Amino acid sequence: MYIRIGKVCEKRGRGSSSLYEDIAHGLLPPPIKRGRASLWIEDEIDAVLAAEAAGATDDEIRELVQEFTAARQNRARDVRAAALRVAPQHHAA
Repeated sequence: MYIRIGKVCEKRGRGSSSLYEDIAHGLLPPPIKRGRASLWIEDEIDAVLAAEAAGATDDEIRELVQEFTAARQNRARDVRAAALRVAPQHHAA
């Protein structure tokens, strides 16, 4: 499920400035852009918060965020590949 910035800030108990600062430092996954909207994957945010609560170091959290980013890229690649397989083929006459 996607959540907007207000919900992310509420869950973290911090404002949007620190949110974007943490993104820049690799401590939070970046948003997904949908038009003008910035959306976050709630499970990713919850996982980062759980890691912080469990005492994970900044480096451990960066690694977790990198895993999320790589998984997003892999899913996008898989979706593109699937779309190409089902797209109608146009042949020149």
